[in-house]
Amino acid sequence: MPNFNDHLLADAVNEVNLRNYQKTLRLTYDDWRQFANWFDRSSQKLPQNTVVIRTLGNSGMSLSPYQPFIDIIRQLSDDAPFDDLLNRASVYPLHRPLFQATFNETTYRREEPVILEELGYEKHRLRQGIIHCLSELASDKTLVIAIPEFNLASISSLKLLSLVSRIQQRGRVLYLIGYRNDCQFTNEEHGEKWQSFVNQLEGAVLNDESTELTSEAQSHWFDVVKNAQDQQVSVPADILRKAKDSLEWLANEEALLLAEGYLAGAEQALSEDFTLLKAEALYYAREFEKALIVYQSLVDDAHGTRDTQLLTRGYRKIALCYLHLQEFNGARRYIQMSSRIAKRFDQKKSATTALFALFLICEQQTQVLKLEQFEELLSSLESLGWENCYAFCSKSSFSYQNFFDDFETVKSLCEKAISISKKLDNEHALAAAYHKLGLYYASLQEYGSGLRYFKESEKLRLRIGHPVEIARICNGIGFFHLLYEDYEQALQYYQRSNKQLKFVRDYNEVAVSLFNLGLLYLHARRFKECLRIMTGIAQLMNILHIDVFPYHTIDDVYALKALCYLLIDQHVAAISYINRLGHMDEGNNPETQMFFYITRGILSVKQGNSELALEYFEQAKKLLTIRNPLILLFSPFFFIEYGRALYSLECVDEARAAWNEGLDIATENDFTHSIRWIQSLLASPERPIRNYPLASAEIDMDGFIDSVRKDVALNASHRKLATIKLLQNMQSTIVHSADKYKLANELLELMQMNYPIEVGVFAEFTGGEWQCLSARPDTDATRELFMPAVKALVKKKELAVVPASDVPSLPKPQGTSSNTIINLPLVGEQGVMANVLLVTERDEWSISSDDLDVLVIAAKQAGAVLEKIERSEALQRANNELNKTMEILRVTQNELVESEKMASLGQLVAGVAHEINTPVGVGVTAASHLEAKTRDMLRLFESGQLKKSSLTEFLATCTESSKIILSNLDRASKLIKNFKQVAVDQSSEERRKFNLLDYLQDVLLSLRPKLKNTNVEVAIDGDRTVIMDNYPGALSQIVSNLVINSLVHAFEGIEAPKILMTVSMEQETIIFTYKDNGTGISEEARTKIFTPFYTTKRGEGGTGLGLHIVYNLVTQKLKGSIACASEVNNGVEFVLRLPLELPRV
Repeated sequence: MPNFNDHLLADAVNEVNLRNYQKTLRLTYDDWRQFANWFDRSSQKLPQNTVVIRTLGNSGMSLSPYQPFIDIIRQLSDDAPFDDLLNRASVYPLHRPLFQATFNETTYRREEPVILEELGYEKHRLRQGIIHCLSELASDKTLVIAIPEFNLASISSLKLLSLVSRIQQRGRVLYLIGYRNDCQFTNEEHGEKWQSFVNQLEGAVLNDESTELTSEAQSHWFDVVKNAQDQQVSVPADILRKAKDSLEWLANEEALLLAEGYLAGAEQALSEDFTLLKAEALYYAREFEKALIVYQSLVDDAHGTRDTQLLTRGYRKIALCYLHLQEFNGARRYIQMSSRIAKRFDQKKSATTALFALFLICEQQTQVLKLEQFEELLSSLESLGWENCYAFCSKSSFSYQNFFDDFETVKSLCEKAISISKKLDNEHALAAAYHKLGLYYASLQEYGSGLRYFKESEKLRLRIGHPVEIARICNGIGFFHLLYEDYEQALQYYQRSNKQLKFVRDYNEVAVSLFNLGLLYLHARRFKECLRIMTGIAQLMNILHIDVFPYHTIDDVYALKALCYLLIDQHVAAISYINRLGHMDEGNNPETQMFFYITRGILSVKQGNSELALEYFEQAKKLLTIRNPLILLFSPFFFIEYGRALYSLECVDEARAAWNEGLDIATENDFTHSIRWIQSLLASPERPIRNYPLASAEIDMDGFIDSVRKDVALNASHRKLATIKLLQNMQSTIVHSADKYKLANELLELMQMNYPIEVGVFAEFTGGEWQCLSARPDTDATRELFMPAVKALVKKKELAVVPASDVPSLPKPQGTSSNTIINLPLVGEQGVMANVLLVTERDEWSISSDDLDVLVIAAKQAGAVLEKIERSEALQRANNELNKTMEILRVTQNELVESEKMASLGQLVAGVAHEINTPVGVGVTAASHLEAKTRDMLRLFESGQLKKSSLTEFLATCTESSKIILSNLDRASKLIKNFKQVAVDQSSEERRKFNLLDYLQDVLLSLRPKLKNTNVEVAIDGDRTVIMDNYPGALSQIVSNLVINSLVHAFEGIEAPKILMTVSMEQETIIFTYKDNGTGISEEARTKIFTPFYTTKRGEGGTGLGLHIVYNLVTQKLKGSIACASEVNNGVEFVLRLPLELPRV
């Protein structure tokens, strides 16, 4: 490679000018500044007609990837009006504000959502705009394209460079490529793969070949850029702005690199912006699984900060990620949450984008919004001036034709979409609008007009090259050819559609395309091929757990399978599918009803039931009057099978009449194959009909099914993660609620934000009646209307899910839809303490069983916390003499995070209070008796009637009463002292030295209320000299949880229950062993006992947190280890290994 000198560049340019060709100059260097300084000096000596474009690599990430090209355009355009240049260069209208802002060095942020399906097209148009601008300005000049740090160059820049040479039609272009030597991979294999890619890309850039950056190559690019030793210092705020600029230019790769590179080091104020930028970049890179995780973390943060704008946006983007992952239930759930928050906080633009996202979800599922929602969406988009989104929606008016009074409204909206798409020069949208208008004409059976618009759409989509769009239009055109009985053309288009489907994760599109292909083989009488395809669709639907897909249901699949099995004489299989179908009604597609009745008719003939057979064929014949393209197409098919059935019943004349009727329809519609088959039957009724020799479909069904299985498993993981996150939020809200009103308000708010809840009421049973603590909406009308429903439903004392119409106290719903009432009782030890009544919104996604499980868990925990709150208040009122102890308890309770710890300490206090009340009560009684005797003695003394015997009796009473008072006060004092020590330990983080066996005895004494009413024998044994330096409170909690765990789980049916705790030493390690002789634990359960929320007493109040807390305290607080050994019916043994002295930090 040549050395750096000041004449090198000028000489190369002169050579290019002289020979009028392209040349490549390659340089290597150790420091990019060396290249930059040399290039700046050398470029000043170039001829005036030379245009220099210097793209920047890692060191140049201070600029957006297209900035160098815009700078050149600005220089070349001089004072010429920039608008004129944009018009001449046919820059995409949606991008012109961005070009203008960049040209004027101002900031532009696009408000109208980028439609992901159009992202690839927009990127292409953006690059085309730059190329055309350069072409307008530099077609007669020499181009010098410098790419320092080629091995670090911006991906978007390289893609653009692969098109730049078109400006000169392969004429005067000098490529100056620099390679930086000090950029090394940490992974040698990555380095080799990246170098291979660089070599291919260099060839592509220089030779104007098309190349795509694979995800693997992209990961290597990230690797090498991150490992480059760049000394440039960047300000995070500037980097954030430039990353946003990159995303605005649709350069998501560069935006992602910047976001990931600076996120870790960003200050707190910018961290959220960098995280959001990362999520957006991942979303536009179609990395939906990764984007979903990042958006979820943003939503979690927004919950904590109450950032409703971020919540609305985060929920909407989570919904769109689920949509593109084909997880439609999750998509609907999150978009409703986004919409509800936007409306609640009057976020008008956010509400519109949420409604637009809901439209996208419906569009993907071939479903529709409510008409009022569709009209609201169009109106909002029009008022905001979002023309591209308006056109995207209005083109789909065909799907809403049943809602409009006439077809002209549908046609006018489609034509408006076409007009806007032409105005915006949006070929992607125009192709979709042509497609929809073609469907409109097809529904009117104006096939010529429909096919014409389909062909227009095909031209545009083939030029754009988007796999889903190509598959969609090929499927549509194939269907048109099927309607003409042009089998070969239909198969050709279906095959083209199937080839595109391997690049598509849209399983709705896969199912529709395969179903249409199955119809083709059915009509061509290739019944086994039709069966193969329908079996594949049924497998896909089974894996996806769906029974509908666009325009069809599983009944359609079963009907075709039944018919095909019967026509190839597999009667048993046919009957099994007929039985699955049961009966037909108006909810089924007309053609499916027809196939079903044909099948039942043929089967009845074969079973010798001619009367029933004719009845079924008559029902099928009635359907022929319906105006439906498939009914018309399969009308000759019906008459063929009807005639064959009649002929087998020896009704020859009727059979011929049926065939002739079918022949008339086939002739009228020029169905050539049907004409030939019917003519063959009329000539030789006994001869079997020959199928059309149509080639078998080239379908990778196994590949489709594999992809579906992987995606379903991935989506299930995402659902579980979302459920865990939601449960964590609810637990945090419940546990940190300081009073019952806050608990009620926050719990209802969280439920309403995460579920389609229209009304929520939290009521408490207190003072013998129900009182409303909180309501959503928070109005008197809500309380008056729904409190009677609470009283009616709470009698069940368990979860209830009922239609609102079944609750007598509520008004009857209007229309066919109804709200659902969910009743969640909060049950404590004393019974139902409170109740949460939820009323779902109408026509929203249903509450799943998983959702109900989360709500039930939240209700149980809320009940435990509410009971704890009420018990705490009651104890404070009843035990004023223990104010100091109660203060310790309150501090302890406030510091405990888990509800399990709170409930345990609350029970401890209640038990100790009961124990103290006994001696205190005896003492009070003795004191009262002594006081009465003293008054009597005083009266005798004052009256002069005091006798020696009376004084002797009084002194005896005093002695006895004093002894009773002193002994009972001493007993109460010891109880308080013992309790106080344990309570202080549990409520504080204080570390101290203590005698281990003595402390275990103290803990056991504090558990006496729990053990009092049991016959459990508890023994403690071991080395009484062991002095432990650690956290006694943690040890107290561990022992308490182990004992309570045994009492709850171990001793059912055990005659002589025992617990043994032993202490021994092994060098500097304490071996603490806890055993019981209970029922033991199974091997399966033993492996899960430390897992949070795992319990075998789920329906009996168990939360599954006790042993999880024990595990965390042992391993994290006490820095020890815990192991469990057990067999069923052979007790359990926990062995704790704890340091004698905890190392000091």
